[in-house]
Amino acid sequence: MQSRTNHLIVKDKESNDMLTKAREELEIGFHDLSTSGRAHIGIKLVGQLDPKLFLNACRQRPSEGYGEVHAGKLCSKWQAQINNSNWYPIKVVQVDGKEPERIIEDDAELRELKEEYGQEVYAAVTKALLEIDEYNGSARYCKRVVWNFKADRRATLKEGVQFIVKQWQTHKRKR
Repeated sequence: MQSRTNHLIVKDKESNDMLTKAREELEIGFHDLSTSGRAHIGIKLVGQLDPKLFLNACRQRPSEGYGEVHAGKLCSKWQAQINNSNWYPIKVVQVDGKEPERIIEDDAELRELKEEYGQEVYAAVTKALLEIDEYNGSARYCKRVVWNFKADRRATLKEGVQFIVKQWQTHKRKR
């Protein structure tokens, strides 16, 4: 029984290694592939903030003289905060014995951001924080992943391969 268990553990590790290598190759392929801006599968930097949201939030406050420079500084400040491994406002809770959920705790800095710049900027920062925690929690830097923009989640290996094959077939027909 122990021998079979060990054999299954080795097979599982080999399968995981193969899947990891296949995903890495897929990410390289997507990086080299030039797709239209409307593609539903592509590369996303998880944990990266969108500067446009900060610019829009600052433009809604014209009386205070906030402009592009302030929006850029604010976005950079929050990107650095997200990447800071010493700041961890995420709490892992288990509800009804199900899979643990990660939620954002009541953090003073996040509360201040929400009050000053609104729900949209707050939501972007918390989403980026949860993404970076999920996909690269130990190192806390932005990471490229194959992303399904339509479903707003990481694309499966199958979805990525199907998309590349479809692109290849379309390109092949154009010749």
